[in-house]
Amino acid sequence: MKIIDLFNKIANGEEVPEKFKFAGQIFEKQGSYIEDGDGDSIFDSMCTDFSNINEEVEIIEENKKIEKLNDDNFGSTYAVFNKINEIIDKVNELEDKENGFK
Repeated sequence: MKIIDLFNKIANGEEVPEKFKFAGQIFEKQGSYIEDGDGDSIFDSMCTDFSNINEEVEIIEENKKIEKLNDDNFGSTYAVFNKINEIIDKVNELEDKENGFK
């Protein structure tokens, strides 16, 4: 998404990403404001010069865990069911490590 598209969404009252990165700074939606970690709004951080209005922002999505299967949604043998849940656990652990969680 470009900065101009983000501003258009804000102006039109549309949903904007909860968290995104621009120019090395991470911004988060805080109620009706979009701020970086220092409390500066996105407008303070980039609106002194509009030459970057067509630059892209990197949308940061929250990691969603893979949900384990249960007996109701899996009709195969118990051994296969357990193995799939083990794999899901490993994938979730790897994602946590990749994102700096222990």
